[in-house]
Amino acid sequence: MNEFPFPDKMTSIKILESDYVYPKIPKNDVQKIFDRVWSLGEQYGQELIKTTLIGEKWKMSDVLKDINIRIEESKADNVVKNQRYFCEFFPKQNCLTIYKKSVQLWCHANGLEYDIGVETILSHEYFHYLEWKSGKLVSGMFTVPVIKIGKLRLGKTGIPSLSEVAANAFSKIYYEYIRQQMMCEKGGKDVSVFQNNK
Repeated sequence: MNEFPFPDKMTSIKILESDYVYPKIPKNDVQKIFDRVWSLGEQYGQELIKTTLIGEKWKMSDVLKDINIRIEESKADNVVKNQRYFCEFFPKQNCLTIYKKSVQLWCHANGLEYDIGVETILSHEYFHYLEWKSGKLVSGMFTVPVIKIGKLRLGKTGIPSLSEVAANAFSKIYYEYIRQQMMCEKGGKDVSVFQNNK
């Protein structure tokens, strides 16, 4: 697993492949499911740009403040059981916590300035906020049996990683948009060495 994943298709397919329910997904359906969910995330990202990010209001931190979500910053590098967390959303407290050291490491690994990295990570969490608020998790769009013995199928469960795939697609669209905005602010100077357009 990439320690500093950037929200692109290559990273996202690996997230799906590492899902604990992945072996239960029919092999012929994997790409179709992935493409559908990735496309959904992109669609929501485009919608965000058209309806919310208007004029000078393009920073995700401003969007979150407008909907009364508090953004806090912890200096920690938040690593739990070999998994690094860059940001966490606490819906009941209407609060997001950014783990500064984790984000700095992520930005360095991906060739990003800290500000653009934070805004990109916040966009990922904003997508999860939209899921939570609507009560419709992307992970539930497709289901697999809980127990599968031969032809016997018992119960149904969603595919948890699909929410991450869609959030990554959403963040990728947002990243490309804000990168252009920041370039304009800095007089056309490219703000990132990251050139992966997958």
